[in-house]
Order: sequence, then structure tokens, then C-alpha cells
Amino acid sequence: MTATDRPVLRAAEIEAWLATYLVEQMGVPEELVSPEAAFESYGLDSVDGVVMASALEVEFTIEVDPAIFLRNATLPEVYAELENEGIATVARG
Repeated sequence: MTATDRPVLRAAEIEAWLATYLVEQMGVPEELVSPEAAFESYGLDSVDGVVMASALEVEFTIEVDPAIFLRNATLPEVYAELENEGIATVARG
């Protein structure tokens, strides 16, 4: 897949999805959710990370390694992996 073939995801949409997921599915207080916060600060364990990766795939119609949230400490690191692995381009800003 070339850079022009891969989907373009908007960082703001991923951040909004993640915030909703963390608040509704994980019970994280909304005021604690931040794109720069480490996933471990939300109390995610390995099962939570795999389930969240699966939900990300469904929401954005992409394929990711189930351990993406375990390998990467923050959302910007997830963005970098998505781009480095050729999965998607992430439009920031």
C-alpha cells in the first residue's frame, strides 16, 4: 500500500473516539482523558488494550496489531505507528 492508497484519519476524530471509549467503556473520568496521557494512567491492562484495538479497527475500518495500545504509551505514538506501518495517514491539526 502506498501513502496515497492508505486512508487518511483525522487526529481529532480519533481523540474524540478514544475519549468516548475511555469514559463509556472503561469508566475513566472525562477530565482525566488527554491525547498526551499515557494509556497506563487509565488503568488499562493487556486485555483492555486488545479490546480497544479491536474497537479502533471497527470504528475506523483499519487493521492494527492487537497490541498497538500496549506497545505505545500515548496516542501520538499510536499515530506514528499507524503511519510507519503504512496503515493510515493521520491528519493532525
